[in-house]
Amino acid sequence: MTDDFPYTADGVKQGDFSEQYRFPIVTTSHPAWAYITAVVVADDDGWPEAVRPTDDELRVVGSFHREYCDYWYDPSGCGWRGRVMEKRPFDIDGGANGRILIKRAEGDWAYRLRSWSIGPMFKPSLSSGGPKLDLYALLDYIHGGRDGQEVSSRWTKWKAAHPEVFRV
Repeated sequence: MTDDFPYTADGVKQGDFSEQYRFPIVTTSHPAWAYITAVVVADDDGWPEAVRPTDDELRVVGSFHREYCDYWYDPSGCGWRGRVMEKRPFDIDGGANGRILIKRAEGDWAYRLRSWSIGPMFKPSLSSGGPKLDLYALLDYIHGGRDGQEVSSRWTKWKAAHPEVFRV
């Protein structure tokens, strides 16, 4: 780990494709840094059982990440976001409940929140009969679209405003 790039302890490789979207690819489900969004992939030992998302999938995650930041923080370049968050290569906030996404296999995505300390590591949990979700379905699931509930209108509007990323 270097002072110039202190994120290597989480398995982050400087200059990764995802860096342009301000979230890292990590090799741990419990990163040391409080990333607002991260995607976990297998480390050199093959744990966790995860595959690297495609660049197109990372673009979708980038839009998901941007929606969160645009909603909860000042506009890009303004206020605390511009003064503090955007000085780092990734959006980090110890007060946010970071979302860690994982692609377990083709058409099988899950997530965890940084605060989770009991229960399944990732949801939906396939071992407890949870559904297998593709990336689009998982993002809807995170935004309330589970167990017959409607997806949040905020997320629905975001997707409609970004047809270049989301199939609407």
